[in-house]
Amino acid sequence: MTEISQELLERLSYNAEQWAIYLESKVQEGKAPSRDSIALAFGRVRREIYTIVSNELNRAISSTDEFQRPMLKGPLVRAFKDDSLVKVTTGGEIYFNTEEAAGGWDDFWDGVNYARSVFDTGKPRTPEQKANFWRVMVYSSYTGGLGGDDEEYDPEGMDADEDLWSKTIALRNAGGWAGLAPYWLILEHGNKGNDYAYPQNDATNFLYHARLKAQSIFNMTLNEVELEASNKVTNALNDFINDPEKYPPYAVLDEFYAEGRRYYVYVTSTKLIGVALPETFRGLQRRYG
Repeated sequence: MTEISQELLERLSYNAEQWAIYLESKVQEGKAPSRDSIALAFGRVRREIYTIVSNELNRAISSTDEFQRPMLKGPLVRAFKDDSLVKVTTGGEIYFNTEEAAGGWDDFWDGVNYARSVFDTGKPRTPEQKANFWRVMVYSSYTGGLGGDDEEYDPEGMDADEDLWSKTIALRNAGGWAGLAPYWLILEHGNKGNDYAYPQNDATNFLYHARLKAQSIFNMTLNEVELEASNKVTNALNDFINDPEKYPPYAVLDEFYAEGRRYYVYVTSTKLIGVALPETFRGLQRRYG
């Protein structure tokens, strides 16, 4: 069941022998990666995945006019840096926890409806009238250059001659968005299916593209982790056999991760190759080293 020769097995301690057989058979049988190797691989590439998301988000933002404005861009960028955004399943699938990090449709409409209630004169308006008010009165009022990404906007403290767009966005944030950026949904999916939407933008699919790239990198890293773990014992043994005088007892030859723990591959006091948890190894080293 294993390609490890009997001669090599005789140079391993019992514990190392069991690990060598297990790791070799795991590769030969094509078993699915363990949860532990998935967690280790994810830990290695997590920062890189966030960089991918950031790059795709900035690409999407640059394709629009409205989302480049500081009051919308700032919260978007912050939301997609949130620690809760990028996740991995126990099966090794990367996904984005967007509703927790950036908000969903309920959050979006909470903010929109709150802003509408502030401007409401008590007279019912049709969807066409609401859309026209946004397009003619609100959207066209933007003057630009009102603060940076991190500036807080107080609707009540705005001067009467400040643009209505900025005041509306500030009201939406105060009344439902609360630091979230649920309008990422429009950036991702577009809004051309809504006759009343203005301006109308194409879907950018920035999260879709980010997930594909992130999954590819994660899969490569996971393969490296699995291969690394499967070869550590026999590789260390081969190094030792080639030059046994180079390694004194309790020399650590290598280490690997398996079953959620780190293991040392080391030279035993009887000049075999052993495998032990770091705390076990240190105890042996103190007692016999």
